[in-house]
Amino acid sequence: MFLFRKKNTRNEKLVDEFEFETVVLNKKGEVFKRIKSRASQFSEVLSSDLSIEMVYIEGGILNMGEAIGLCFEDNKPVHPVSIPSFYLGKYPVTREQYKFIIGKFPPVDEGCLKRPVERVSWFDAKNFCKKLTKITGRKYRLPGEAEWEYACKAGTNTPFYFGETITTEYVNFVGLYSFAGEPKGNYRHKSTEVGIFPPNLFGIYDMHGNVFEWCEDSWHPNYINAPDDAHPRVNNSEDKVIRGGSWHEPPEVCSSITRVRYNAHEPEDRIGFRIALSE
Repeated sequence: MFLFRKKNTRNEKLVDEFEFETVVLNKKGEVFKRIKSRASQFSEVLSSDLSIEMVYIEGGILNMGEAIGLCFEDNKPVHPVSIPSFYLGKYPVTREQYKFIIGKFPPVDEGCLKRPVERVSWFDAKNFCKKLTKITGRKYRLPGEAEWEYACKAGTNTPFYFGETITTEYVNFVGLYSFAGEPKGNYRHKSTEVGIFPPNLFGIYDMHGNVFEWCEDSWHPNYINAPDDAHPRVNNSEDKVIRGGSWHEPPEVCSSITRVRYNAHEPEDRIGFRIALSE
């Protein structure tokens, strides 16, 4: 039987399911489990051959800052956060998506169109969301820091959503350094195409390594007085939060809980972003 689906329009989200497989690594970097799963997504159609896939993230409780084996002062105190359901970009925003919406590449950021856009400031990322919102009628935004961590962990409490460690077979980072008992790997010296490594258990790709991702939140040195919901902590500071590490970072910087402070006005060749949408 053939199922004919109504064509996606600017005012309608056509949600569909997709299948994927992820892996779980032990401390030696060996795969000891493969998990097949499904998630829901919709495609924000930009043109006949270009779209942005948005994955549905069901809400829940995040123990923010918790990751067994890691203990950073700026991730204390560990605290529960209630996360409402939302949509998150399946991949970081790519160069071709950015050019389509903004009309040009950031300076010196051409090359492979399927790689994440880099050299974008926090304000550049916000402008992308604003223009995409105007085109689609949906209120796109940057994810809050709590949303980002919740989506990255995907129900895990290990340092990485792949488990106890990462290797350069599954993440683009500086493999000259080891995190646990895994062998050293490659240093690619640049970002890689989105989606070439396995996703996490929510069906989200590239949240460890490849490029840092801007969050909505202003920088705070710790979680003292942090909200117990998903609202970003925003003030007038020019310092914002970036998450996820990059192709130029050692493994610990790429963990699910690592927070980095960066000036909102400064683009960098290893910083990109992905977009979010409230349900």
